[in-house]
Amino acid sequence: MASGVLPSSDTDAHVQQTLAVAREQLDMDLAWLAEIDPENHTLRTLVARGDEWGLKVGNQVLCSRTYCHRVLTAEFLAAINDTLEHPVTREMPMTRELGVRSYIGVPVVLADGTFYGTICCLSRTPNHDLDERDVRFMKVLGRLVARDIDSRKVVEGERAAAIRAAAVDALVVALEGRDNYTAEHSREVVGLAQETAERLGLDAEQIEEVAMVALLHDVGKVRVPDRVLNKPGPLDEAEWEAIRRHPVDGERIVRSVDSIARLAPAVRADHERWDGNGYPDGLFGEDIPIASRITLACDAFHAMISDRPYRRAIPRQAAIEELRRNAGTQFDPSVVEAVLDSLDISKTIEMTNDAAQLTRRERFAPPGVVPKNG
Repeated sequence: MASGVLPSSDTDAHVQQTLAVAREQLDMDLAWLAEIDPENHTLRTLVARGDEWGLKVGNQVLCSRTYCHRVLTAEFLAAINDTLEHPVTREMPMTRELGVRSYIGVPVVLADGTFYGTICCLSRTPNHDLDERDVRFMKVLGRLVARDIDSRKVVEGERAAAIRAAAVDALVVALEGRDNYTAEHSREVVGLAQETAERLGLDAEQIEEVAMVALLHDVGKVRVPDRVLNKPGPLDEAEWEAIRRHPVDGERIVRSVDSIARLAPAVRADHERWDGNGYPDGLFGEDIPIASRITLACDAFHAMISDRPYRRAIPRQAAIEELRRNAGTQFDPSVVEAVLDSLDISKTIEMTNDAAQLTRRERFAPPGVVPKNG
């Protein structure tokens, strides 16, 4: 490694080594990886011959002030032998403020086609040896850097997913400690919610969000007294108010956990209605997060077919008719259609499994014995 490498939590040793190779092979003073957004050029890693440049990881420069921006917009070539001999670069702030005399830089494009930024080398002396061959060399190194960034994104994505899952599990365990039915009910809702999300054409990230919201939608009930949750008779107004607070309490709980805080608005909106008559905020139509709309319909269906202390379950077909009747008022009509499609598929699977089980019983029944159904 060259001296002057500035460590960065944002990049790994492979990227630093690649930059060191670029700097040494091209005999330049400084090499860096920069992430570029529409406004800024942010240094993510840099390798220098010494420390006299005064630059640090995290430094930001307006894109319009950088050589890289001008290369990307095709104002000049990727290699500049002497900045003072070039009509554009000799007037640029980087030339005056950093004393840059030679430069070479190429873009870094990730595997999915996303433009990440650039890697480049700079020197305070002219370098008349820089040519197209060196640009091709830098492009190869740029692809290596892109590969390392892609690999890191995969690892970080898996780590983030594991952290989110652990946080969700912890909250569900906490809910289970207060109300085993509510926790088990939430788990039952997840499968139907995921299937519904898939039928609505949501992408993988959205489907994951729907699943987590479905799992956490009742977590605010940890704040509701047991006497209210398990009351066998009708609730009075104060008890209903305690129940109606649970989406707000759920939002606060979820927002307090960094790894899943982004789910908080959808948890809060779990009881908002399509017609705007829900709570706590009276959201209307598509102003309600899609994860909340899906969870509401799936939650209602599962609640209707489940026994509770205050009422008996209703038949599956009656619950389906109730969903249909409330499409366009309580529920998003497109969500109801997707839920019903999912229920039709699950019913078909159940019937197929029942038939297969009956066939096995018939196959192994003693001679002359007709097996009973069930």
